[in-house]
Amino acid sequence: MVTFRGCSRMRIACEAPMRLLLVFILLLSGCASNPQHYAQPIHSAETASLSNISTRNSVNDWIRFQVTYIDELWLSYRRPWYDPFRDMDTILLSSGQHHIVVKAEFNRSNVDCPCTAIGDLNFHAEPGKSYKVNGELVGDAVRFWVEELPSGQLASDAVASPYVKLKYSSPIMLFY
Repeated sequence: MVTFRGCSRMRIACEAPMRLLLVFILLLSGCASNPQHYAQPIHSAETASLSNISTRNSVNDWIRFQVTYIDELWLSYRRPWYDPFRDMDTILLSSGQHHIVVKAEFNRSNVDCPCTAIGDLNFHAEPGKSYKVNGELVGDAVRFWVEELPSGQLASDAVASPYVKLKYSSPIMLFY
């Protein structure tokens, strides 16, 4: 048994800080693990691309549709250090069936906003084709869909979702 100077009589008093240090290290190791997120495939003839869209007509009139999850995996928009010029609004997909979650953020001068809505879409990505997420405001809801580029043909069913008012405006919209 290892004893520290001055700890021979107060064994319990010296073990408590060591136990606390061990618990602290274990808690920090949990913070260091990576969350699961979507890893884009390497560009090839077997991949398809999916683009986000945003439009701005004025300071108080803008809308953005952005994919947030692909096949239940979170999509990171952090620009990698090894590719600082990557187009962050175009996502590569493997061909096949995909489930995506799209977030719409918008502000309209005739609606008390900024507002947001979330839509779940399923579509089949074909190799070599390009797609974009799109949508429109319909009453008190947002309709979402995926369309093929450049034809504009629907690649998914249109899904409507009610929108909610945000307490703040997304700072990312300042760049558009």
